[in-house]
Amino acid sequence: MRSTIFTSLALAGFLLSVPAVAQLPQDACFLFACDAACLAQAPDIGIAALSVRFNRLTAWEHENKVTSRHVEVAALMADQAQGARDGVAGKRLTQSAFCRSETMSCWTGGNAAHFTVVMPAAGGIEIETTRFPLADYGESELEGDLTLRTGEPLRLALRLSQAPECPLE
Repeated sequence: MRSTIFTSLALAGFLLSVPAVAQLPQDACFLFACDAACLAQAPDIGIAALSVRFNRLTAWEHENKVTSRHVEVAALMADQAQGARDGVAGKRLTQSAFCRSETMSCWTGGNAAHFTVVMPAAGGIEIETTRFPLADYGESELEGDLTLRTGEPLRLALRLSQAPECPLE
């Protein structure tokens, strides 16, 4: 009996000490913006604006407690760094991805392109990637990458948008 009580208490203590799995946002848009002054201070940034939209869960996903999310990423490329390198300055490029709460990672293209999500504080997220291409689908078929050099990490802080629509969608 004592052994059972001790085992139950030890298991309860262990379960309480395990951190809860973070939940990726749903039905939320996060934004990064770098105006002319910001771009002048950061010549290695070729992204003038970036939005990451975590889509709303469906009724089935709610009912089945799905922890993954689909996201839509859109970037307005600057006329420097990767925007200039890829010939996409001033273009709006997009990409869709699939994210898992368990790993806080998002990927597309057979796992070849990815980013991770960090939720440091309420009202914002950070994304980090070493390769995440976007394209001008349906128009010019131009393509660019969020990173300046493939394999070199890029980390951006995004703030929660208060607008009902994601501005770059």
